[in-house]
Amino acid sequence: ADGTGQLTVRTPTILSPVNVSANKGSTAPITVNVKDSNNLVIPSGTVNITVGQDEPVPATVNASGEATINYEVPNDARGTINFSATYVENDNYQASTMATAGVITIRKGVTIVVDSIKANIGDEITLSGTVTDEDNELVPEGTVNYEIE
Repeated sequence: ADGTGQLTVRTPTILSPVNVSANKGSTAPITVNVKDSNNLVIPSGTVNITVGQDEPVPATVNASGEATINYEVPNDARGTINFSATYVENDNYQASTMATAGVITIRKGVTIVVDSIKANIGDEITLSGTVTDEDNELVPEGTVNYEIE
């Protein structure tokens, strides 16, 4: 039997996450990079991004090969939240699923308690205090900037 047909060749797509740190109750940009097998940017299409157990949210791929959604981090979030992504097949590019989950690291809240001091006008003083996280654990490193008004 003779016949003709049409063969459509689509470029493979590779998705990679941009891991992010976020505060509870904040809006975090969740970004997925889209490239081809030669590591060249794919500048169009749609990526469905799924954060945790939420429903997928479609994101348009921009000219830089990035698809981004804004995620509202719950006030009670702790630890990490994973996200996944799939590229939606179109006339030019193949569908794909991100091989490695992206990670949103939730920053812990901190409490700073400044030690009480007594001083007279003109005295040189040293400020000190204690920084603990929301689990009441000492924060071992970081910078505290004091502002005296």
